[in-house]
Amino acid sequence: MSVDFDKNASIFLMNKKIIIASVALVVLIVGIICYFLILKPYLIENEVHIAEKIHLLKEETIPIRYKIVSRPDGEIIAAKFFDLDGKVVGRFETAYNDGDILLEFTNIDINLHHIFLPAKMKFIKNGEVNSIELTDYYIRDNYPQIYNSTMIDPILKKEIGKISTLLRESKEETVAKKYGGITVSRVSLTHPCEGVMYELKITTNGDISYSNN
Repeated sequence: MSVDFDKNASIFLMNKKIIIASVALVVLIVGIICYFLILKPYLIENEVHIAEKIHLLKEETIPIRYKIVSRPDGEIIAAKFFDLDGKVVGRFETAYNDGDILLEFTNIDINLHHIFLPAKMKFIKNGEVNSIELTDYYIRDNYPQIYNSTMIDPILKKEIGKISTLLRESKEETVAKKYGGITVSRVSLTHPCEGVMYELKITTNGDISYSNN
């Protein structure tokens, strides 16, 4: 009797293991099918969408305006950042001691359309260079607010946010492989004048230029 019980118990345990293995195999197969039929096409679709929708960005924008202001304790640069709708989304002030001003942008080329993210403002005087980082002044909620708009396509906005996050994590190679080429674009201003409002214009075809009011 005891022998039969042990034999039945062994058979039961074996059958249980077979059932568990079968269920695990089915789950794995279903997971693989779902990945290839649902998730992978969705990921590919999103990658295609940014290339297709990048042209929806406003062709010409003014993300930065600044001027030199005289204060009792010296001159400063007062700057503001603007989104695609022209709304102020950030600002900063920094000391200025004459010299030329150089702005550096991270330039991402996506399907021949360009996204410019302000990186640094440099001050050059007598061969000496001082600089300040700009990203903290216009990035909020992990998004570069200069590319915010009430009308921006949600998929495009999501991908721009991903690009910005990857760059802040120093993953330039990942951005280059997934989205397009990355370069540093620079524009300089020599002998700036006090009280003049300088506007920096960018275009999706890759141009950066100054104008002043």
